[in-house]
Amino acid sequence: MLGILVFIADMICLYKGNAELDLGIVPSKWIEWYHYLRLIFTFFVVIWTTVLLEHWKRVEKNFSIRFGQEDFKDQETDRANFHGKYKRNLEINVYNQKVYADWKRRIKTTLGFFVSFILVFLSVAATLGIMILKTYMSN
Repeated sequence: MLGILVFIADMICLYKGNAELDLGIVPSKWIEWYHYLRLIFTFFVVIWTTVLLEHWKRVEKNFSIRFGQEDFKDQETDRANFHGKYKRNLEINVYNQKVYADWKRRIKTTLGFFVSFILVFLSVAATLGIMILKTYMSN
């Protein structure tokens, strides 16, 4: 509800234009209230997201306990098809941790982005081609 009020205030105060504000069509008191409303809305969103995040953490922990996944990282085993090298991790004091090479990960990620870009470009080109063909055939 507060978001709708802020949206209406945005429509009145921001999208009317400066000329109408200077002429006095939109009262200056509304503009003053708009700034307060926006400040209240900002605090509301910050508090709401924090409460929602903390609530979700509790729900997530409840689900992990209910389905027996509390120490999943500790119980997890390496995949049989994983091809990495063993490396010592000083952060968590693990002697033999399998690590996938960074350069291989970067190559795969770059290749994935490139393929995704090509597919998006082809879909946009096909859409534009269909639109041009439709206007050509309607004339």
